[in-house]
Amino acid sequence: MFLIYAGKDEETVKEIYDGLQGQGLRCAAQFDTNTFPLGQPVMATIEELIRESHRTVLVLTKNALESHWISLEIILALEQSQQRTDQDLALRLLLVDTDEKSGKDLKIGLLADIPDRFVDSKNNDWKSLKNWIQGMVISFFNILNNVSPKTVF
Repeated sequence: MFLIYAGKDEETVKEIYDGLQGQGLRCAAQFDTNTFPLGQPVMATIEELIRESHRTVLVLTKNALESHWISLEIILALEQSQQRTDQDLALRLLLVDTDEKSGKDLKIGLLADIPDRFVDSKNNDWKSLKNWIQGMVISFFNILNNVSPKTVF
């Protein structure tokens, strides 16, 4: 699983990463030099991690919505979904430390139909979160058919 996130959210993402790794889920994130080697081309590494990961999980925060890199990573994850033989949507959203109303405000455009889960980074059931990330097969084309071209971002 590849975690994408805004740099400002790195400490929170580290908690999620550690919690999921503790449940045996192999995770990759930009701060992990084992999976994101220093000195390697950033874009090539991101593309490879998205392509090789079973899931790409966006830690959706206000910071993430303000990031141009996140927009690119979302596009890459959706493109990867389209290329899968099972047509399973590779992208999932984690709404961290937010209430339901604020979370809905974050899910704009294409993100509105992407499966999400609310997460309390300080008090989470990591096993349940792992099962949610690994489960659910969502058709990429079902998501795409619900979106008009004007609402992508």
